[in-house]
Amino acid sequence: MLIALLVFYFLKWRSATRETAPNEDVEAVGEKHVQEKTETGNSEVRNLRTRQLVIDTLKKLGCEPRIGEEEGDESIYFTYQGEHFSIDAKDHLAVIVVWDMYWESCDVHDIEDMSRMRRVINEANKLKGVTTFYTVNNESGMLYVHCKQTMLFIQFTDTADYLRAVLHDMFSVHHYVGKEMELLRTKEGV
Repeated sequence: MLIALLVFYFLKWRSATRETAPNEDVEAVGEKHVQEKTETGNSEVRNLRTRQLVIDTLKKLGCEPRIGEEEGDESIYFTYQGEHFSIDAKDHLAVIVVWDMYWESCDVHDIEDMSRMRRVINEANKLKGVTTFYTVNNESGMLYVHCKQTMLFIQFTDTADYLRAVLHDMFSVHHYVGKEMELLRTKEGV
């Protein structure tokens, strides 16, 4: 039921933003659309304040959201159940990206462990709804694991439960990666 509702609102938002030329910048399209709808009196689009909705929702979850301090950093940072997250949200877009960075690592010089981590990440991406990926820091010689979730985020019945479910999906990925790494290490006698 929730998925059907989200798809409905996403399609409604998407059809509204497709009223522009195919090569226009997405942000410019969103701003133009909000301005046009505001001028015509469409309060649903005029009141699209995604960033404030995210901040209010995080507060309902008991988090203390803060905006990035560096120039140009508009991310919303928060801690939930001891884990540090960030959210990219723009007022004229109904889609946000939730990031959970640097929650697992392994030494790139340990070829077997790095190979296991890559296999587990690929498997997690096949089985889970959260995108899991890694980056390599050549200076430190470490492979770092991250995850993200792109999601429709609009005002509906309970945005707190919706965001909480996504955050718990990210924790589920943490658990899956850790468990599978341990199983592979045990299986390979490490």
